[in-house]
Amino acid sequence: MLTSKLILIYLQPFSVDMTKSLNSIKLGLIFFGIIGGLFIAILFIYGFYSSSNKFTLSETYNSGDIPTSYLKYDSTCNTPSTLEITLPNGDSTCHISGIDISYSMTALGNGRKVQQKSQVFCYNTNKSEPEVYSGIDSSAGKMEYFRKNVEIANGSYRGGTTLKFGMHAWRTFEGTPGCNASTSRVDATSWKITVHYSITSNKQNNDDVASSFFGSSDLKKGMIPSQLTCTDRNRIQNPAPGTIIWCTNCGTNGELQMWNGYSWKALVMSTASVANDSVAVTKESPDVKNEINQNIVKEIIVRDLPADTIIGANFKGPYGRGKSTLFSLSNNAIIPNGQESSTNWDLAFSATTIKINNGTSGPGIGGAFVYSGNYDALSSVPNGAVFKTDKFPYLAIQNAPGMGWYKYDYASDLITPIPGKVFFIRTASGKYAKLEIINYYKGGKTPLTNSSFKNKVLESRYYTFKYTYQPNGTVNFK
Repeated sequence: MLTSKLILIYLQPFSVDMTKSLNSIKLGLIFFGIIGGLFIAILFIYGFYSSSNKFTLSETYNSGDIPTSYLKYDSTCNTPSTLEITLPNGDSTCHISGIDISYSMTALGNGRKVQQKSQVFCYNTNKSEPEVYSGIDSSAGKMEYFRKNVEIANGSYRGGTTLKFGMHAWRTFEGTPGCNASTSRVDATSWKITVHYSITSNKQNNDDVASSFFGSSDLKKGMIPSQLTCTDRNRIQNPAPGTIIWCTNCGTNGELQMWNGYSWKALVMSTASVANDSVAVTKESPDVKNEINQNIVKEIIVRDLPADTIIGANFKGPYGRGKSTLFSLSNNAIIPNGQESSTNWDLAFSATTIKINNGTSGPGIGGAFVYSGNYDALSSVPNGAVFKTDKFPYLAIQNAPGMGWYKYDYASDLITPIPGKVFFIRTASGKYAKLEIINYYKGGKTPLTNSSFKNKVLESRYYTFKYTYQPNGTVNFK
């Protein structure tokens, strides 16, 4: 629109002379082509710089097996077992946001996995992991351990700082007396730590200001950010905090939005709106709220909705943070934890459990009716539908293989949705939606049957589902 107006203004004085007008058009197109190319190049460089400000560093312990002491951690037994990671040098500050820990322990002889005890310690912060980890079963052999986003090293460090971690390992069965690796051990070369961090420069001088790529002394011009549809915006992989775009079909007349590390936020309103065609929830956010046009019935696809995703494993098995993801069907939004006692949410997801905002789960008037049929062919709630509510320990949507929404294959350790299982949901405020679960794994792809157990577990608890919401309160979805 703006380009068309500028060309018309540019041509107006020459409208009498057709030859001059044609030449002017050519010059105008060349001019705008050059400017457009430069602008795209600027955005590409800026986008590359922003997305490249997140880094990882990994190190593996390579000094052989780590022995264990009996009954409790013994510093004289494990203290030499340290792993060090040095942050990049330079006049910068490294901000650590979490570490991933993985290793294996082997129980030998009469030792058992369940008798293994381990915990990682960070010398820089003087913090240990908040939990002691044990094996799962009463057999001998190897047990793999893994934890994601552990916060014991979190903080800001000068470039060049060396992070030092200690492996505290012991056993509850003595076997061979004393500190040794013959009853239970941390296996050689299995202990690995990956540090997640970002970098900010400490330089603040005139040279930096003078070389600022986006600096401008022109007070009559502004910068136009990338212009994307809502669908294209959601295709951006791992946007860096501070990424700014213009969403062309969000809100009433488009919207300037910024990624704050959790969600897209409007820079001129309290929350970022979305288009009516599609939306993808990609991260667990404390304050996402995407409003749906209340006058249009649309099918919405939600991708990678986190449901208490796995952060580690202990003797009971893999575990998450113990928090459900609250979701609003009416707003197509994740609702912040802490609002469980409100009617702002309709469904709560935690692993394979799905709760309804009603009964013992919440104060709403929600309910669920489970039906077997063709999702696309169902244009309304079936006649005679009875909506059930949660009455602890019984849920409206049963959490059991073959009885609720999923089936479990014991041979492959994989969870898949039951084909043709459609859920009619009455929301917390009494509106209606139909919903079908598509996948339970990250990226909407079920792992291969021969994938490692670790991979299957870490990729699980990410829901992809589609739903159709009727905003006018009727049970029809046309």
